[in-house]
Amino acid sequence: MSNTLSEREKKILQLLMKCHGRASGKLLAENMNISLRTLTSEMAELKRMALVDSDNAGYKIIDDESSLQLMALEDTDLRQKILRRLLNANQAIDVDELADEFYVSTSSLRNKLKEINKLICENDLQLIYAHNTVRIEGTELNKRLMIRKMIYADFPSRMMNIDNLADYFHDMDISSLYTIVLSSVEANGYYIQDAYSSSLSLNLIIGLYRISQDIHTPKLKDVDTDSIEYKLASEVCHRYTKHFNKTVTEGDIAYITSLFCGQVVHPNRESPYDSYDFEFETKISSILATTFEKYMLEVDYASMVHNLSLHIFDLIKRSNSNNFVSTQIHSTMKQKCPFIYDVAVSLAKQLEEAFHITIPDDEIGFLSVHIGFIIENSMDNDQYIDILLIANHYQGIAEHIQNKLLERHKDILRLHVMDPASNVVPKQNIDFVISTVPLEIIGKQIINISPFFDVVERAQVDEAIAKYLKEKKLRRNNVFLTSC
Repeated sequence: MSNTLSEREKKILQLLMKCHGRASGKLLAENMNISLRTLTSEMAELKRMALVDSDNAGYKIIDDESSLQLMALEDTDLRQKILRRLLNANQAIDVDELADEFYVSTSSLRNKLKEINKLICENDLQLIYAHNTVRIEGTELNKRLMIRKMIYADFPSRMMNIDNLADYFHDMDISSLYTIVLSSVEANGYYIQDAYSSSLSLNLIIGLYRISQDIHTPKLKDVDTDSIEYKLASEVCHRYTKHFNKTVTEGDIAYITSLFCGQVVHPNRESPYDSYDFEFETKISSILATTFEKYMLEVDYASMVHNLSLHIFDLIKRSNSNNFVSTQIHSTMKQKCPFIYDVAVSLAKQLEEAFHITIPDDEIGFLSVHIGFIIENSMDNDQYIDILLIANHYQGIAEHIQNKLLERHKDILRLHVMDPASNVVPKQNIDFVISTVPLEIIGKQIINISPFFDVVERAQVDEAIAKYLKEKKLRRNNVFLTSC
């Protein structure tokens, strides 16, 4: 049996439920505002799905297990639709009229409203009843967060795109809204970072949609009217007003400014960071060093600390604007790379203390990606095996052995040649030692060979190199896959 119902089929079933499971075709057609012929056609499909049956008294719902399961699915859908209706209303709604709108009894509606109230309390919202009306009480910002949460719940396994957003906002030209946002950003020489594009677009579309419903935000304090974010927000609102003929307030511009914070960049990464103090980068480097030291990670992060610092700079801007990115990266990293994620959590805690900000899980997901790439890059830069060759140069012995080693392993070896008479202690970066003289070095593997470096000795060295590479790969995997 298919689990997909058309909107009309859902309304028919909901109307039958309101009529205690039975109603005449004429009554249903009148309430649905459709012809009896159209109703008969719809009922034929519902009969095929074994959801309804008919007799001389009219139509009735079949009370079997499969029907109840499907109705339970539609029941959840009904709750979401009622919640959406309440969020999009800018005034209280009569309870009886709301019940009629969704073809349910008043008692069924009140049960749904109880479920909704529990759900929205998590976002500091609540239902208020007065004189048989109901409305959602709470700040406009929390209502927008609730709408975003609902959309992500509706599309858990799909990337956010224009098509499914258009399905959600039926009476709004979402494609035009998206074009306005992109063209406004590009006209000022900036672009939206790929990682933030989906989340930022959704937040902007929700905000602009609310404006279209004459629902505005109060003016925010401490808005920097000289910032590029304010300039972009003003451009978006100007184009939006011109295209849709809607009034935009200063509060709306300030809100959209906050959405842009930390999510747009200039093609020249340095130019928008006039307030970027490179002492800030030194501070981030110090925090990073402390984090890696805590986990006993010897990581060369010098070449990548700049990009991480730019990311954290944007993160602080998002935090100060109370505007974070929604993503599923954090759950993937937490599940697949728990050690890396744990390092990122530790880094986030230090950043919170250092800059007096709050970092949610989604943002920790981005930090864990940076941490992972830093460790990955450090390991990629250390793909060589460092071998200390101890042999003298008499009759070209050292050169002969060196050439044989490089013939076989030139892509992975870094050879350090030392004369036995020099009596120099090997550096710490030596992986193992090949020597033509008897030798013992604490903590180092030593392979003793003859000056001729014969076939058996070459095989012995090959085996040692292969074993070391295997161990190195295992250590590398443990870093990414082992939880603390």
